[in-house]
Amino acid sequence: MIDTIVDHYNLVAHQLTTPGRYAPVLMRTDEDDVLADYWADGFFGAISLNLNEWAPLFAEKETGEPLMGILIQSTRSELAEMISTAFPKPSPALLKDAWRAIPFVVEQIYANCKPMRYNPAAPANDP
Repeated sequence: MIDTIVDHYNLVAHQLTTPGRYAPVLMRTDEDDVLADYWADGFFGAISLNLNEWAPLFAEKETGEPLMGILIQSTRSELAEMISTAFPKPSPALLKDAWRAIPFVVEQIYANCKPMRYNPAAPANDP
């Protein structure tokens, strides 16, 4: 099971190194409507594991706005106040098609966080 998780992590990390290559797995209805709320709920669940580490990203415009672009799609009630502050009156069109921005947003977060992930002391970075 751990190998499966690591393999998936490595696949996503590899996709994020090539712009335009990442595509999330989203559910669709029989009418072909995209359901990104489950993906956004899972994303929030993951960052909730350590929200203190994510707090600086919410504070920066370059990463905070993209993060809100994902979280606006969530069904989690604990996000309602934060989302209504950032997007007081989102248009129905924004909500309907917000899922289209997920690949771009994930790539943007990945790129902006790259300097934080780099560890020169890591064995993989030995000359």
